Amino acid sequence: MAVYLSALENIGFISMFTDAIKTSSPILIGLIAFIISNIIINIPMTMLFTATFQTAIFSSKAIYSTILASNISAFFTPMGALAGIMFMNILKANKIKFGYKDFIKYGLITSIPSIITGLLVILII
Repeated sequence: MAVYLSALENIGFISMFTDAIKTSSPILIGLIAFIISNIIINIPMTMLFTATFQTAIFSSKAIYSTILASNISAFFTPMGALAGIMFMNILKANKIKFGYKDFIKYGLITSIPSIITGLLVILII
């Protein structure tokens, strides 16, 4: 992961990403982190945002929003965290039918209200 981040930094992606989000609200940063977590898994997303936060001044609310997104993203899709991928493999190995759509269906019920509520709380405090 560190090698990938170093490569992203060398090609200028980290500074471009920082410029794109540095004026965003903590809620938007949290939502972006939530979406990215469900694309590249929460740990790489956290490393990306950590590198981003080191290149510019961000509010503590933006940082807390990213932490929240990293944790809640695991509930939305199996790609949200490595545990979700492992969970799906264990179910498949035991011939238990529970697909990607099922995971998302239950994930919608838990993750979307949780991320919205959490981000609003962070905004208020």
